[in-house]
Amino acid sequence: MRRSLLSPIRPGDDGVTMQDRCVIEEISSRKYGNPLIARGAFGQVSIAIQIPPPSSLSPVASVHYSVDHLPRFVAVKRIRNALIYSSNDDENPNSVAAYSGIASLSPSWNLATSSSVITEPSTFRSQSQSLSMQRDSNRLTHHDDKNYKLSIPVFHEVAALRAVGTTHPNITPMLSTFVSSQDSITSLSLSFPYCPTDLSTVIATQQQNQQVFPTAHIKAILKDILSGLSHCHTMGILHCDIKPSNLLLTLNGTIQLADFGLARLAQPPSGQQPQNEHGIGTLYYRPPEILYGSVEYGVEVDVWGCGMVLAEVCNLQPLFPGRNVLDQLGRIFATLGVPDADSWEGIECLPDYGKVKFVSKACDGDMLVEAVPRIGECKLLQELLTAMLTLDPTKRPQAICCLEHSWFFRRPLASGSSLIAKDLIPKELTVPEVMGFNDMDCVSGCKEDRENMKERYLNKLKRQGVCVATAQRKVRSGIFGDDAIGVVAVEGYTQDARSKHGLLHMLSSLVNPI
Repeated sequence: MRRSLLSPIRPGDDGVTMQDRCVIEEISSRKYGNPLIARGAFGQVSIAIQIPPPSSLSPVASVHYSVDHLPRFVAVKRIRNALIYSSNDDENPNSVAAYSGIASLSPSWNLATSSSVITEPSTFRSQSQSLSMQRDSNRLTHHDDKNYKLSIPVFHEVAALRAVGTTHPNITPMLSTFVSSQDSITSLSLSFPYCPTDLSTVIATQQQNQQVFPTAHIKAILKDILSGLSHCHTMGILHCDIKPSNLLLTLNGTIQLADFGLARLAQPPSGQQPQNEHGIGTLYYRPPEILYGSVEYGVEVDVWGCGMVLAEVCNLQPLFPGRNVLDQLGRIFATLGVPDADSWEGIECLPDYGKVKFVSKACDGDMLVEAVPRIGECKLLQELLTAMLTLDPTKRPQAICCLEHSWFFRRPLASGSSLIAKDLIPKELTVPEVMGFNDMDCVSGCKEDRENMKERYLNKLKRQGVCVATAQRKVRSGIFGDDAIGVVAVEGYTQDARSKHGLLHMLSSLVNPI
């Protein structure tokens, strides 16, 4: 199925024309085989082909595509129930205007400036988070006279991806979005560059092969994560779900932040209450202030998650694999000590603090070294991890400060991305080099012959894409023991941001841990 998509910027702005568009070729499973890469509660991810626009791009639009204008593999994330029918957005409590005051948000988060995010046949309604489905015989056949709005998690993801932009090397860029004709019109598809694996799979592979990461590789991985986080925080965005499965490894060997479904504004607009949720993020990587029920948090939550990832890269397993919130807090305090009002100013104000008493015991830096033996080899690494896992969020360093830590400038220096790609990406997950369609125009013969050649080449790419997707499922099955794609995250689970998983709820649920 071929989808014509607008470029990531609005046609007509700064010299961009309606011809500046790419095409997503979705792969038919009936004709070519199963293109599925992953499946989860959100929906599914499949491999597809992006065909760039003609070489005669306007200067502004050309920067959004690769300079060689080659077809490339992309990952299409199809989200179920992303669009919700809305009869009256002004009265709907879940509309953007009602729940976040969209008119007063920063420009990068204003839907009025993001109308090209949802591309044909849908357009954003500014200040309402709703979509007006336009009647088109080639696209929508029914329900096309109704108004739809993005669900809150999907809106957060799309708006955050728009805010952070498409040019930072350590953030997975959103190439385009569209309503797929293969599904119900309540599904929304987002396309991203194809990444062969994620850090969760890489860690599991190293553990299976009983191989530790070289120090230089650890530095490169952490440096990429912190660089991406620093950019997000500079743009006023909190990721709020840093974990290995949300850190993708690109074909060129760099780590990129992905999955912004839980993203939040770092600072709410003046006069507005924070729109943060209780219990956000994945349990294993959730900082203590959120475990204690806080809904007022900032960039420190991402720094804690990054520290947990660093410990997992060193240990090849999660540092605190708690079964529930209470168990998670107990594991953290057993290693880092039990906080009090003296060591953590303001802790007594957290909603769930004091509801459960933890046995206080003396803990020092040696406890963390026992939990993560690798950091005992280098005092600077121990110092960095200890700072990132400080219980008091106000004492944790920001991502930019972590990047400037002396550990990164001590030999061995961080590995180059090409070496990371060579060592950590399985050969069966790499993709073959492709030929540009424009190169085929130079082939002798009539125009019809050249078009037929392009069509045959595209079919070949689709078959190769299915082979890559099959290899992805095979690798995951061999590592995680799932039936190809059933397990999305093996290191924990992301709880619904709207659920009420406080300490009291956990105490009543200890018989059946969540």
